[in-house]
Amino acid sequence: MEQGIKSLVLASTGNVAIAYSAFAARMGLEMWAFFPRLVPEEKIREAAVYGTHIVRIDGTYDEAKAAAAAFAEAQGLFLDKGVKTFAGVESMKTLAFEVAEQLGWRAPDWYVQGVSGGMGPVGVAKGFAELAALGLIERVPALGLMQSAGCAPMVQSFRQNQAQATPVVHPSTRIATLATGDPGIAYELLYGLIAQYGGDMEAATDEEAYAMTKLLARTEGLSVEPATAVAFAALAKLVARGAIGPDRDGGDQLYGAYLSGRSAHRGRVFADAAATGTRLGLGLVWA
Repeated sequence: MEQGIKSLVLASTGNVAIAYSAFAARMGLEMWAFFPRLVPEEKIREAAVYGTHIVRIDGTYDEAKAAAAAFAEAQGLFLDKGVKTFAGVESMKTLAFEVAEQLGWRAPDWYVQGVSGGMGPVGVAKGFAELAALGLIERVPALGLMQSAGCAPMVQSFRQNQAQATPVVHPSTRIATLATGDPGIAYELLYGLIAQYGGDMEAATDEEAYAMTKLLARTEGLSVEPATAVAFAALAKLVARGAIGPDRDGGDQLYGAYLSGRSAHRGRVFADAAATGTRLGLGLVWA
């Protein structure tokens, strides 16, 4: 608003568009949201409730982003560019602030998140780094970055020790939220952050994610969407292969609801790897 922005354009797989739509309605901004083919209708309807102009793209998330960029340029409108946008990264720092505060001003050993474009953990790492610079916490946690096996350009490139990601041209995952085939500069930033602070990347299949949604619901009473379940399914793999030891603790991000995909259950979740066992080591505490 201070920059004179009266309208904005973005591409989204649901959650970002809903959040932006609510803010745009409150601030009197006109907004266009471009959605790729696999986005659940429930998420599109929720964004539309706020008055957002809906544009459906019969293609991938990357194609939706390209269409949004072309539209914004042609109309002279502000385009949200994710990790390249100052406000996006800065806003994600608040996740780190909340986690550290609720842990008694200390950092977890690991921060784990399911990633698509990668903006979230870039911002979270920045938040922890700023807290460490102020002397409020001792260190920045290691980063556990999880993707769907059907669209895992970061995981695949990381395993090959590549500093730049090789794009996935044709994502096969049905989890639209995690279907960014070309993470671009975000992967380069995350690759550097893992080199600096430690961490790992892992993938889980759609089937493993769907199974995890049931496990979390039946053992913890938490209803999450598959994009969140991917993080927990892949976390279990990291624990199983010893990448995360039994005496480590970690913070994870929980978002989305199982059926509707609505963000009714937003919050932060802490996963205690020491509880690994038949329930895959997920002792969850609301923050």
